[in-house]
Amino acid sequence: MTGEVEFSLRPYRGKSSLFKKLYLIYVGLKLGFTLRPNEDDVIISRDLFLAFGLCLFFGKKVRFVAPTFVKMDMYPVRPLSVNLKFIDWRIQYLITYCIERIVLKRARCFVFSESIRESIENYYRGVSLEHVRPGCSFESLDLSRREVGRKTTSRYLLYVGRLDVRKNINILLEAMKHVEGDAALWLVGDGPARKDLERKVNESGLSSRILFLGYQSKQQLVEKYSDSEATVLPTFFESFGHVVLESLYFLTPVIGFKSNGVSCINALDDFRDFGRIYQSESLSAAGLGNKINEVLRENAVLLEKSDKEAHRENMAKSFCWESFVSQVTSND
Repeated sequence: MTGEVEFSLRPYRGKSSLFKKLYLIYVGLKLGFTLRPNEDDVIISRDLFLAFGLCLFFGKKVRFVAPTFVKMDMYPVRPLSVNLKFIDWRIQYLITYCIERIVLKRARCFVFSESIRESIENYYRGVSLEHVRPGCSFESLDLSRREVGRKTTSRYLLYVGRLDVRKNINILLEAMKHVEGDAALWLVGDGPARKDLERKVNESGLSSRILFLGYQSKQQLVEKYSDSEATVLPTFFESFGHVVLESLYFLTPVIGFKSNGVSCINALDDFRDFGRIYQSESLSAAGLGNKINEVLRENAVLLEKSDKEAHRENMAKSFCWESFVSQVTSND
């Protein structure tokens, strides 16, 4: 393949995401004019708007690995009242919907979850996607985890991810009011919602049980996974979570909501073969809190799985990069 295009999103920092989307479409079209792929070449994109520009030129040569889809990505942040923000959101939604439908029709598309594949195919009638397990690099976790034992006697739950309104962290904080005993919640990560979340914690009287840790190094994160009672994923819309993979790699159970294909869509069911997955069918703080209590009670009586190495080898084999690349780049 020949051709080269340089581009940067730096000039669009701070601007409306609509400008960024239009700019990425322009870059995709520019790439379409510039690239000269050979017969066996494929073009892989994880950005919808880049994929749109590319697939207009190269069709099925473009392999779009969908990180999410419009309903999951935009519904959680839609304004509740009709104002300028709502109009901007609506315009972006319609643009994204139309572009996504074109990409799903013209490119060869992959998703990381069987449940997400079904949701997209039901949302966009007449499209077909392929389910592929992602590649995940466990080596760094394994090296930094080696010989790490439980370093704390305190019981805590773990959240790892961006502190953002999409992540539903408010409902997790409310769930802690229903958690029995003295189990704490440790929040790893940072984001635009941190100050509001810290204020809410202080006002709720839970500051002694909820700790904001901010960014953590790989070594620190490995220890958090290893020592925690469970990792909690409170989002309603989650296409795939490497946090889930990393938790299960250390035999740490994962708690979240049960996908119903409408108001809650996630990939937790795809992980059941690799560890303990607990899902609340009630999309409420009380339901999540009750599921956390169930896990804490079970943890008190369950023996730790003995064959850790075999478990980790199985996960590394199941989510290897070689298999992912082979499937995405095949011409079958």
